[in-house]
Amino acid sequence: MKYAIVNLSGKQRRLMEGKTYTADRFGQPINEVLLYVNDGDVLVGTPFVSGVGISLIEAENIKDKKVEIIRFEAKSGVRSHKGHRQPITRFKVGKIGEGVNSTLVFKEA
Repeated sequence: MKYAIVNLSGKQRRLMEGKTYTADRFGQPINEVLLYVNDGDVLVGTPFVSGVGISLIEAENIKDKKVEIIRFEAKSGVRSHKGHRQPITRFKVGKIGEGVNSTLVFKEA
């Protein structure tokens, strides 16, 4: 089993090859690999592991589900309605490993 713990938008995420993930919107390749595991071989960074890259494919910038904020006060006629959609990036991990160039490839629109 091959996976990496990375720093992504200020949060630590575990990424595995071939899986699809969502994260807060970002537009740069991942260069901050904190830990890399390849079939029992563990590389721990201080703070980052050098020489390990992650290629991200089929990335797309989208918006998350809408969050609605409704405020209501009885008997006074006060009503307020707001909505927000958080921008996120959905991506698929291509390859993880030593000697892999860190890349970020977006889907064609």
